[in-house]
This record gives sequence, structure tokens and C-alpha cells, in this order.
Amino acid sequence: MEVQYHQWIKLDTIKVKLEKGQKNTYAWEITYEGEDTKQVMDRISEMDAELRRKFEVKDES
Repeated sequence: MEVQYHQWIKLDTIKVKLEKGQKNTYAWEITYEGEDTKQVMDRISEMDAELRRKFEVKDES
């Protein structure tokens, strides 16, 4: 009898909930899970910057 072992690897998943407002404004929620806090924060920041460029949203700071 042959025994096979399988290892399930969970790939990093980033989720974005994008909403378009009545005046052509955009808002989003970014969800990303990981064990390394710095990596999570960096990835969320990268995605936020990419969405701001894509939808031409000005930085609020």
C-alpha cells in the first residue's frame, strides 16, 4: 500500500472592498493577514498607494 502525504500551503491573500460614491469618489477597505507585522503593514501600504494612483485619490495628510 502506498501512502501519500499532502501539505496545504496557504498563500497570502489580500482582499480589497472598493466602493464608488455618488460624486465619483472612491473608498476601500484592505484586509491582509500574516504573521510578520512589518510585512503586513508594508503590503497594506503598497496596496493603498496603488489604489490611490489608480483612482486618483489625493493623500489626506
